[in-house]
Amino acid sequence: MKTFTQTAIFLFRCFGLSVLGLLLFFPAYKGIWSAYLLLAIGIPLSVMLHRFIEREAAPLSGLPSGVSWLAALAAPTLVQLVLILWLRPEPAFDGLFVFQEAVFFFETGVMPPLTYYPPGQTWWYALWFRFFGASPLVAQISQIPLHAAVTLLTYGLARATIGSRARFAALLVAWYPSFVAYVLTAPYYHYLYTALVTATAWAWIASLRHPIHGFVGGLASGLGALTKATQLIAPVQAAVFWALACWPDRTGHGAFTEGVSDAGTPQSDRPPSAIGVRRIGALLLLFVMGMALMIGPWTLRNWRVFGTPVLVCTSGGLVLHSANNPQSNGLYSPIPDQTRVETPGEMLAHSRASADAAKQFIRENPWRFFQLMWIKVLHTWGGEATFAELINHRGRPLSRVGDAFKALFFLGWSVVVSLWAIRAWCRLRSCAPVTALEIAVAVVIGSNLVVYAVFEGGDRHHLPFVPLLIVLALSANPERSEFHRRAQRARRGNSEVGGRRSEV
Repeated sequence: MKTFTQTAIFLFRCFGLSVLGLLLFFPAYKGIWSAYLLLAIGIPLSVMLHRFIEREAAPLSGLPSGVSWLAALAAPTLVQLVLILWLRPEPAFDGLFVFQEAVFFFETGVMPPLTYYPPGQTWWYALWFRFFGASPLVAQISQIPLHAAVTLLTYGLARATIGSRARFAALLVAWYPSFVAYVLTAPYYHYLYTALVTATAWAWIASLRHPIHGFVGGLASGLGALTKATQLIAPVQAAVFWALACWPDRTGHGAFTEGVSDAGTPQSDRPPSAIGVRRIGALLLLFVMGMALMIGPWTLRNWRVFGTPVLVCTSGGLVLHSANNPQSNGLYSPIPDQTRVETPGEMLAHSRASADAAKQFIRENPWRFFQLMWIKVLHTWGGEATFAELINHRGRPLSRVGDAFKALFFLGWSVVVSLWAIRAWCRLRSCAPVTALEIAVAVVIGSNLVVYAVFEGGDRHHLPFVPLLIVLALSANPERSEFHRRAQRARRGNSEVGGRRSEV
């Protein structure tokens, strides 16, 4: 298992370098040559930021705690409020549809019966509408506390994994351009889902010392699945994480986590592998219980509506068909939406028929399917600017301001990708030991890489993972640091010997 984990992490580090390659290729693929000017800024900026991080064991440690939190929480909130009140953008596409569903739920107390969307974002909007009334302005402002929650959860994850660099990680996430400006799209789910993905990763790592956090992670993933159905893969993710992170070596202790639990010491009549299976099984059981507790009531509601089990929503088949059909470009296509649906039964039948049509296309056109996979991967990981088109000024398209948003979003992603690639290269070069943080991020990124290579691609899909990538990019490289310490001691020793010789 240890060899398998090392191989998996090696591939994940290589993927970090590959994403940098996708970033460099994407502007040429789209014919947006001006984007290379942004890369010429973003990549050197990330190199300088990396050097600063390497020199400073605890960035921002000289600032008072209150000042750093004002910069990470209060200042972005003020900027978001100013942007919202200045532009007063109107929602469109998914953001508009979910807003309308929330208004319907607020006014009638009944969730829309077709259940195309997961209910999490609808519930969040409806809660705010109850106190402040239903309007796009309230919907947009309701995202600001979720943005702050993403910042705080990033700090919690970073505090548990990279220690003194946690405040710096929180500041970078708080001011990540897309996170600041995404409120202007009257968003569908991204803030809430990002917070829950970050909370899940924190819970996985915390459970290595305190197993009860496995249950907490299940609660977070359950709510995450009610926000974005992709999170239904969380039990598989959790099982893989715990198998890789705490499978015991010959001594009976976790191969990649020091001091996980005293229970890691094997009994004389029981091999370490048996204890590893029991520990992983117990953690996974807690996780599934927490997730089922969150999803269960909604699944029962769906059973009453559809007469058959529907875990979260009915959109899965339609999204699969949207991305896999003869006219598909790997992104959204309106083909599944062209069928008129009026009842829950018709919706469920249409979803299943769409899934069957997509599977038939994949079976009959394997080469085209692999071409689409490449296009989806490139669009998901190679850039970040598409959703800026949803930002408007009271319903009117933006011109130069919109271009400025696109440039900022692409620049921010280029800095994150470059930092990630630099960290991956450093760890590959030094053969740095595997950490629980790196395993958690690898599991999340790797599993979603597969999901969005099959379903619809798009740059919005990588947004929920940006906090994890930033925390990983700020993590120390113990092997490299130790190498430098030894080299510095050797140089000091040589200089002292040289000095004595000159005196002689």
